[in-house]
Parts: sequence; structure tokens; C-alpha cells
Amino acid sequence: MPQPSSSASNVPPCLSPESAQTWERLCNYVRHTERRRLLVVRHNSPRLPRELPPLLATMSDRPLVAVSVSDAEPDPMVAAMKAAPGGQFPAGCLLSITGAEDLAVSAPDNSRAALFEFARRLDLRRDQFVPGGGVVIVWATARVFDALAEHALNFLSMSSAVLELRAADDIRSEPILSSAVRSQATGSYHLPPLPSDAPDDLRAALAAFEEL
Repeated sequence: MPQPSSSASNVPPCLSPESAQTWERLCNYVRHTERRRLLVVRHNSPRLPRELPPLLATMSDRPLVAVSVSDAEPDPMVAAMKAAPGGQFPAGCLLSITGAEDLAVSAPDNSRAALFEFARRLDLRRDQFVPGGGVVIVWATARVFDALAEHALNFLSMSSAVLELRAADDIRSEPILSSAVRSQATGSYHLPPLPSDAPDDLRAALAAFEEL
């Protein structure tokens, strides 16, 4: 299995070189995660890099289930079950939800009602998004992350970590989240304690996440 490197040359081309270390930590974490975990990855780019989910699935040697949501079907679990082969998530799968960032801009009145409904239903379905032994990843733009922070805190509270990956063409530097929302959201994230017999490489990976 290929091992990620900390060198900027190995960061996916869709990401900026500054994201190389974060990408390495993400790959290392997912590769060593065997128990039930939920990891929400926040992305600052206006558009989601579609290349990242299959790349991460390859590096972690896990099957990938890709799901697209729309205004016509805002319930993410319904779309996920349709995308999963036979209506079942494979063991140790990665679930990539895409299209949620379009809900707020495609509504007839340009409102965020559809996006908020998506977040609310995701919160209600949170337990179904963690198949036994699997890892669920939500690739979220800033707009989706804000909606989750406001309407799906129970969903986010299951997270092991929130990472920030920057796109190669993302030159914005202003804060994405307001201080109030940032404080409310980040207060919900807690890394679970490791068992006494946890391997050293897993301890190192989680220590790196705590630094974030």
C-alpha cells in the first residue's frame, strides 16, 4: 500500500502545497482507523475537489461509496442507500457526499432552506452514517460546514477531527467562520482516548491531530 509523504511534491495537485502535511495526517489517520469513527473534513475552496475521495480511498485501501444530493432529494441517507451496492455499505467503506454545496444556490429563491434541511436530516440520520468498522467522510465547503455547525451539532459531535484543506487556486485569506460559530463548533470535537495497547504509529497520528 502506498505510504503518504510529508513532502509538498506528493500533495494532490488540486491542493495547495501548504496542505501537504494535513493531507499526510488525514491519510495516516484513515489508514489506521479500524473502530467506528466519523471524520468531517472541511474545505475552504468554493468548489469541492472531486479527486480527493478516490485518492483517499486508494491510499487507505477502502471501498468508496460516492453520493450526490440535490434539491429534489435533500435527505442524504436516501441518496446514500441508493448509491450503495445492494443498499448496503461495504465494510470499512468511505462515504463521500457531494453536491450539498449546491443546495443553497440552486433553490428558486436563492435561499439556504434546502441546505439547512439537508443538515437537519443528516443530524437525524447520524447513526446510520457510521457502518460497523467504517469511516464516513463528509467533504464540506465553508457554506456546508456553516450549515452543519448551525443545524447538525449532534452529527458533528461524533467527529474525531476537523481538518482544513486548501485548494491550489484558493487565494482567499479572510476567516470563513464567524468567531461565535467557530467557538460553538470546535467545542464539540473530542478525540477519543486510546486503549493502553494502541500501537505507536496510531498514537503519533492522534497526537498530530491534537496539535490541529
